[in-house]
Amino acid sequence: SDSATFDESPYQESMDLVFVDGAHSYDYVKNDTEKGLNMLRPGGILAWHDCVPSHRDVVAYIEDSGLDAKLVNGTALAFCIK
Repeated sequence: SDSATFDESPYQESMDLVFVDGAHSYDYVKNDTEKGLNMLRPGGILAWHDCVPSHRDVVAYIEDSGLDAKLVNGTALAFCIK
């Protein structure tokens, strides 16, 4: 399904981990991150894939988001804790 139309509300604050790896446009990364954060319980982890310069919108959104995201050294992964 398309994450832009996915209704995350039934899963609000019920997830321990949400992995964002889909469309790489800024708007999709923003959408998927916001929905992922809504689904996470406090202390849950949101992880993003493709956090590399070749996917500049992924990197740009994470930088713009104000979230305390950390890169996993030697990978294309980043994460934050809710």
